[in-house]
Amino acid sequence: MKELPPVLGPEYILHVDYGIARFMESKNAWSTNQDDRRNLLSIKPILEKNLPPQLQVHIRMIASNKTGLQGEGLKTDETLDIDAYINLEDFAIVLKAIREHQDKELTRG
Repeated sequence: MKELPPVLGPEYILHVDYGIARFMESKNAWSTNQDDRRNLLSIKPILEKNLPPQLQVHIRMIASNKTGLQGEGLKTDETLDIDAYINLEDFAIVLKAIREHQDKELTRG
């Protein structure tokens, strides 16, 4: 197994109210139960070898037994894990835009 990269800062864990997973070509899909505390999104800055600093985004969703599963071989309570990596500088642009929007809202209020 690959060695984990060094972490550059704290990890933040957010609980997901609900989620939907869809595979566009096959039309397989499932969703989570609302407010299932096992569904989460975590973010942490990391340093991968030979890459600029990255923001690791991890999403974990548990398939619901209350909503319809669409597709073959899908099971309730199955766990879906997704990891995505975003250049930290690119993410900083998004944060700046959010802050600017918040500042505008505060000055209007």
